[in-house]
Amino acid sequence: RNVVDLRVRLYDGRELAACVVGADAATDIALLKIEAPGQLPILPLGDSEAVRVGEPVIAIGNPFGFNHSVTAGIVSAKERVVDRPTSSDARDPDLYSFFIQTDASINLGNSGGPLLDSNGAVIGISAAFWAGHPLQPAQGIGFAIPINIAKALLPRLHDQGSAPRSILGVDAQPIEPGLEAALKLPSSRGALIASVGKGSPAEAAGLEPGDVVVAWNRTPVSTNEDLKIDAQLSVPGVRIKVALLREGKRLVRDVVPRLAPPRAAAPPHPSSCALARDGGATGGADVEVRELPAARGASLPGGRGVVIDKLAEHGSAADAGLKAGDVILRVGRAGIRTPQEFKAALATYKTGDSIPVLARRAGYDFWTAIPR
Repeated sequence: RNVVDLRVRLYDGRELAACVVGADAATDIALLKIEAPGQLPILPLGDSEAVRVGEPVIAIGNPFGFNHSVTAGIVSAKERVVDRPTSSDARDPDLYSFFIQTDASINLGNSGGPLLDSNGAVIGISAAFWAGHPLQPAQGIGFAIPINIAKALLPRLHDQGSAPRSILGVDAQPIEPGLEAALKLPSSRGALIASVGKGSPAEAAGLEPGDVVVAWNRTPVSTNEDLKIDAQLSVPGVRIKVALLREGKRLVRDVVPRLAPPRAAAPPHPSSCALARDGGATGGADVEVRELPAARGASLPGGRGVVIDKLAEHGSAADAGLKAGDVILRVGRAGIRTPQEFKAALATYKTGDSIPVLARRAGYDFWTAIPR
């Protein structure tokens, strides 16, 4: 959340600068933007509602820094509600804890990676795993955010940078076995309405306490968590058909959720695309160099090199691993002897290039790449 400079590393090793177009803390989903040199392969987004328990899945991520690791498993459960402790208030009504459960190995570093079905479509975003108790460690209990939640948010994150919530105006609860029998319901699937807010969209649509919501816009509602997600992620002002059970009869009501009262605006992400970027994007403006003392330069091959005097903390040179005191020997194939030669060498590269730089530190030479 506090990362100032984002990078996306491709499978071929290239690193591209990225910025945050929009983010939604409640679902732990963000939309990033990169400037790619040419076409990149993309994965299709699947339908997490169509996922079936037992079908094979593959998770891709960087667990413990092991880049591009692939693990396989099956879908262990759908619609799994799991407490998700975060720095946010655990009582936050917008905090979602609704996951696809899988036994495909998910570890630290997998978060944000795709969960794929057998056709290669993304059905979830790896998000968490269950560690268990130290004396009874858990295995094979991982969780992914259903991709349909992301699909509902992405257009708004793209257009607005955030995803304002809708309000339905009901309190709903799961259907326990006792209530299922007492209310003579055909199953425990659905969201049981406990109260309807005065003047709310639900009241305007004719919903009543005791109704059981079983479908939202033709999508089945299995639990009260389902209803919460469907209602809050609906586009405000758009008419929704809600199917419900009332005294054994199936009814359909038209509901028009309205925009929820705005909260205090969250500060922009430090890597927001809307913020001015660091000078590092210029590939050299974030580095100040000076000539080497004659005695020190004489000890280097060809008597060349400039020393880094200072560099921006989150600039491209710092991200490439360079430090104050390092000696720059070459930029590409050009030997560097003066700050003017360093500046001229950088100017031969255009925006988007990676600049190969040969540097010396503590008697050892190494190459690194600075994005321009």
